[in-house]
Amino acid sequence: MSDGQLPGVDDASALRGPEDVKRLIERGREAGALEALRAARQSVESSSLSLVAAGFAQLEQWAEAAETLRRAIELRPGEGDLWAQLGDALVVGDQCDEAVTAYRQAIDLGVVDEVLEALLEFKLEERAIELLTAARERHPASASVCGALALAYGHSGEHERAADLFGAALELDPENLRTRWNLTRALTETGHSIEAWRVFWQQPAEHTTGPTRVELNDHPSDVPWQAGHPDLLRALQYAIEWHVPQIRSGGYERESDLAFSFDIEAATLRSTLVMEPAGTGVRFVVTSTDGTPVQDPDLRVWHTIVDEALYHFREPGDTVWFALLGTTPCGPLEYADQRLRAAGKVGPIDLKPCVAVDEHTGIVGLSDGKVRQIHPVLLEGACRNDHDGGIYAYEEGIQTRRMCALLSLAWGRCWTIKLHPQPEPPPGVALDSEVPPPERSNNLGSTEVVELPSWLAAAWKNVEDDPNLSDALDSFYEGMLLLSDHPSVAMVAFVTCCETYGSRSIPQRRSRARVQAALETVLDQEDATELIDAYYSHRNETAHEGKLHGLERSSGLQVDRMVGEENPELAFIYGLLNGLRDATRDVLLSAVGESRSAR
Repeated sequence: MSDGQLPGVDDASALRGPEDVKRLIERGREAGALEALRAARQSVESSSLSLVAAGFAQLEQWAEAAETLRRAIELRPGEGDLWAQLGDALVVGDQCDEAVTAYRQAIDLGVVDEVLEALLEFKLEERAIELLTAARERHPASASVCGALALAYGHSGEHERAADLFGAALELDPENLRTRWNLTRALTETGHSIEAWRVFWQQPAEHTTGPTRVELNDHPSDVPWQAGHPDLLRALQYAIEWHVPQIRSGGYERESDLAFSFDIEAATLRSTLVMEPAGTGVRFVVTSTDGTPVQDPDLRVWHTIVDEALYHFREPGDTVWFALLGTTPCGPLEYADQRLRAAGKVGPIDLKPCVAVDEHTGIVGLSDGKVRQIHPVLLEGACRNDHDGGIYAYEEGIQTRRMCALLSLAWGRCWTIKLHPQPEPPPGVALDSEVPPPERSNNLGSTEVVELPSWLAAAWKNVEDDPNLSDALDSFYEGMLLLSDHPSVAMVAFVTCCETYGSRSIPQRRSRARVQAALETVLDQEDATELIDAYYSHRNETAHEGKLHGLERSSGLQVDRMVGEENPELAFIYGLLNGLRDATRDVLLSAVGESRSAR
């Protein structure tokens, strides 16, 4: 048969596949092509049946294509590609249930990506998720199945779940660059760009590179990187510009200077970190000054520098943390709550009123347990640094505690942390301003509606800028926390507060003299001396001898039955200790610029 001659019905064996079918269609002989394909299906070798099926597909004869593929599968049932092609033909032929069965067989035979690609192309995302979820149960150790399921979720917009599954797939196959890149993109989609680049930085270094190298100091828009994120480049630039010169010049003499120890010679860093394409992603290479790759480079220092940069390179406001504050009983008989009337801002933190919640104040299971109603305050603050997506523990914790201390100082009630700082808001707590609390029959004591004092913002800055005032406020707040259950130690904390603040004027004097100096900022000399004479021996007995003066040793004591009785413990609490608390509070209020008479 000449090159220009086309196969016909009588020469079916010459029909070798879709190319010949296409030529037949172009010549207007579609019917002849169909007959030729049917004849070929009966006579060709089993290895060519898939080509015949492709020919039927080109003619949009999906039932014929499916029949041909079933014949091929009978002859070669272990070929997953045939099952996948059968699934495609059945889907287009509107036989989805039968197609799912075929796709299931294909996945079990290792043909995963092709099945997913087909289902996504056919807009069958839900079917893909169902099919791959079942496949993952059958093949829990399959990284390809896990990764395909992650892609299906990502294609459906469920990026959080996709990120979890990509992470699981990467654990199963740590060398898979494609999975690592997909995890990076999923984390970026969910707002965890810093964590994304930490994951990406850990990629294996032996992947084949492409022809183009990109210096880290190039502009991000010049990077031939399909889904590039500028945070990585900026962070690495930050690391190189600030840390590398210091290391080379010996500027970091102590481990605390960088918070890492570099056990290498300065000459080791006389190189450049460059980024270059690698498959569907990129990789990093250490080069010498002339641009040639360094053989077997010590990448530990680069890992350290990049990790340091990614940890600290964060714009203010990129991340928000949340916490809840609320009142706690300030003494054995005090149950009154305080409710913030309207939202406000103190320093870098926003405060918002919340719905009322119940708090159990007694021992669970005892008849004397009481339930009080509190109205927490929701804190929202901006985070400058990423903390691995976990609980914000240090800087945010300091700010939260400082807010508790200032609110306790402002209102004379002990405010404590009800929910520690976290990266997600607690559900169902925020209310608009001026929302009244619901009526509750079990609310113990009255609820006082309060507003943020106008001086609180200035007080925040004063405490932040003045270490001595910050220490004094910490001691006062410790006393407030201890007042209810540990009154003797609370007294020591209040004295320490006055002693700390008094050291501003007479730093070298004895403890009593410093306390006297602090109290005389709000009391006249005679009243200050009288107060010190009343409590100072108690303070010494607790601090130096371990003696307790309150009700600490009487666990479960019904204090309300003792009111009115002549009792030294109650006299200590309601006479001496509360007076010392009020005087100490006045000292700090004066220090931050607010007088007692103005509150």
